[in-house]
Amino acid sequence: LIKAPELNIEKLKTSILKLVDRHDSFRIKYKRNDNNKIIAYYDKHAYVEELKILDIRTLRSSNKKSDEVNEKLQTILTKWQSEFNIEKGPLYSVGYLYGYEDGSSRLYFALHHLIVDVVSWKILVDDLKNLYNDNNTEIFKTKGSSYRQWVEVVKNYATNNEEEKRYWYNVLADYDDMSNK
Repeated sequence: LIKAPELNIEKLKTSILKLVDRHDSFRIKYKRNDNNKIIAYYDKHAYVEELKILDIRTLRSSNKKSDEVNEKLQTILTKWQSEFNIEKGPLYSVGYLYGYEDGSSRLYFALHHLIVDVVSWKILVDDLKNLYNDNNTEIFKTKGSSYRQWVEVVKNYATNNEEEKRYWYNVLADYDDMSNK
């Protein structure tokens, strides 16, 4: 959950569409190949998940305790992320929660660990913030490097730099593996 001021829902939806379009990881799916090995691929026809919206005031009532409200909220958030499917998608869910007494809102992100890590999470949050606030819009006109491109660069680097590979094997040759003791 990311705390934010109350947001314009239509502008948020548009920003999320642009975010998903910019980042290929939202379109990753997995399948078994002919050798029964699981492989990742990009589904260029993957649909964008609909923004889930919750007015948290609907969870409160005069006779509900805060523990009951929190439990109900956890149930809803769990349901929002319970439909992850690595073969058919989706692997993410985005929600907007509003109606907090202080006038703030929350953005809820559930992202499967197969499509996000700590570094990419920060990039996604920064990009969404910039898209919503119309900041740095020039950088969004062209796509940056994708995860797929990065994997190819790393593979090619390993193939084309055998001397570095030998160097690291030599460095690690003296390593005393403590896990065998």
